Amino acid sequence: MKILVASYVYSYQKRYWWQLSSLVAQTPYQGFPVPCIHALASVCEEDPYLSYSDLMLDAFPWTDTYQPKCAGWHGVTLDRWLNKIAYGRRGLVRNKQLHIALYESEADWLLFNDADMVYHPNFFSHLGNLLATGQHEGVPYAECSKVLATYRDTMSFEDGYKVIDSELYDGCPIVNPYGKVQSLAKVYPASHHKISGAGFFQLVNVPLLRKRIREEPSLGVYVPLSRGLRCDADIFTPGASICTKSDIVFRKRLGGIVPIPCLPQIHINHYRPHDKGYKPCLH
Repeated sequence: MKILVASYVYSYQKRYWWQLSSLVAQTPYQGFPVPCIHALASVCEEDPYLSYSDLMLDAFPWTDTYQPKCAGWHGVTLDRWLNKIAYGRRGLVRNKQLHIALYESEADWLLFNDADMVYHPNFFSHLGNLLATGQHEGVPYAECSKVLATYRDTMSFEDGYKVIDSELYDGCPIVNPYGKVQSLAKVYPASHHKISGAGFFQLVNVPLLRKRIREEPSLGVYVPLSRGLRCDADIFTPGASICTKSDIVFRKRLGGIVPIPCLPQIHINHYRPHDKGYKPCLH
């Protein structure tokens, strides 16, 4: 099983470092192997902290010894955007990530996530087991063409920055990232573990979506290009809404969401532009 994990990374490279560390730290769950994982990070050439993105390529040179059956598939790819105006509309970035998954990869599943998530060490092996053998209301997950969604845990703003400031980011993966987050922060359920299908976890079956596209070509994009610039607020506009309407459009176009009971994933919290205490910095 091959899973492409697609993230939007702008000045969140430190949080993304924690995520990548949690990906390389994945272990088998009750005998079920870790799926082949490839991380796709969309970055902007105008990001003042882009050098951290390049450093990540050296820090996470996933090798074939990590998962021998996935030779040539494990790793990190940077999707570089030159146009800051287009990059600022996340739906357009997701469009390209979806195109890469459908036409430029061998992915079985595409996971749209947020760059500030850290995963339980058995998260993906447990997920792979669910996708292969589990079902929801009589429908196997492997045959579900809707968006699979789950919950997340989070922490206070203060604990989020305490976690980030605890590491040097000196060219090596963080050891035991999930355990360190738990030891440094008071973790609690986000939104009472409500499963809404929000953009931090939107999982789709790539072959099934590819098949649906042959019958309904408009599904080949995350959000219709005709409304791409109108769908999301520009993240670089002062006071812009944090609501990414393209996430809502995407899951509605695929027929809604189906909940899947994953193991925990933790959100390393942070201030948003409208929060008191916010200041632009490398997160």
